[in-house]
Amino acid sequence: MRTARLTACLLTFLAMPAAANDISPEGSRLAAALDALHVERLWLADRDCDWQTGAPKGGRTSTKVPHSASFVAAASERLGVYILRPPHHALANLSNAQFDWLHTKDAHKQGWHEVQTAEEAQRLANHGQLVVAAWKNHQPGHLGHIAIVRPASHGHQHLHDYGPQIIQAGLENYASTSVEKGFSHHPTAWGNREVRFFAHQIEWPTEASR
Repeated sequence: MRTARLTACLLTFLAMPAAANDISPEGSRLAAALDALHVERLWLADRDCDWQTGAPKGGRTSTKVPHSASFVAAASERLGVYILRPPHHALANLSNAQFDWLHTKDAHKQGWHEVQTAEEAQRLANHGQLVVAAWKNHQPGHLGHIAIVRPASHGHQHLHDYGPQIIQAGLENYASTSVEKGFSHHPTAWGNREVRFFAHQIEWPTEASR
């Protein structure tokens, strides 16, 4: 009887999803790919920039315009995943449009699905899936915000309080910060839990094909 109970406990443990703070080899590859984008020196808010590379097109601008949607579009493209981007939508108000698009049947057909919790969003990123954190600004003419969840080792309480770890372009660019800090220019986004998470599998090349 004891052996049967131990066997049952072991099978239950093996069937449980991996913890959010475990980072798989695919998660490490995702982190390296995201770091290679050099977001802290490209897609800068005080520059007009090329949406695919983040490279500035000229000198500094008089006002700051965040390029969060451009960065997410460029990163997704490099990872082989489609998210709404030019030429299918203009750069203007793209973050709000991406939020709306991610809720559509078209996005689902493309392979996106909504993730219900911050812990699950972090777990999927840690296992090499592309996960975005998106918030829509419902004030007409005002920009929303979108970022990519990056692999990180955080416990349940940290994820509840501060959200997953993200990489973003915005009014400030961060290679690594929390959702709470990255979305801080929009207090209701994380404060009222208005941020939504969406995930997509990445087709990582096998060692033989690299």
